[in-house]
Amino acid sequence: MRLFTAITLPEDVRRQLAAQLERAPALPAGVRLAPLQQWHITLHFIGEVDEGHGAAIQRALHAVRATPFTLRLGGFGSFGGTVLWVGVQAEVDALRALHAAISAALENAGIAPEKRRFAAHVTLARARRPLPRALLRAWVDAQQAWRSPPFAVRDFALYRSELLPAGARHSVLQHYVLSVPEGRE
Repeated sequence: MRLFTAITLPEDVRRQLAAQLERAPALPAGVRLAPLQQWHITLHFIGEVDEGHGAAIQRALHAVRATPFTLRLGGFGSFGGTVLWVGVQAEVDALRALHAAISAALENAGIAPEKRRFAAHVTLARARRPLPRALLRAWVDAQQAWRSPPFAVRDFALYRSELLPAGARHSVLQHYVLSVPEGRE
């Protein structure tokens, strides 16, 4: 099974973001929007593991301690002209601390650290080929003023991802409630 940890976006934030995308400049054919129900902030991509290792990962994630915090979305961009995203703002240090705590728990479960630098974002759409720079710039510039309302992050989830012909389907295996680390109460 293919696993990752993420913060699930609240329904009202997803609806407001979807409304913003409807007002944005049109994207060309071949750009596939990610399903609204699957928008999330990936914390750690784990990858393919067997069922036994998946159970060990679930147990290890119970050890994660991080204080609840607040985020908001804003600032649009692209990775390589093929992945369109919205960024994460507000308590970014708290988000990085949660990412580090999850990474440490996963290392204890035998998962290698990610090689890529953590870049908090929500993937909104994917294109098969890089989009023209002028089109990307217009799409990004038209949305730069948009910000989501602040939302509380009180938990994270372990997701299973299935790759299907119509795209990936994500399902939550388990939620983990954030709690104040010992000694900080």
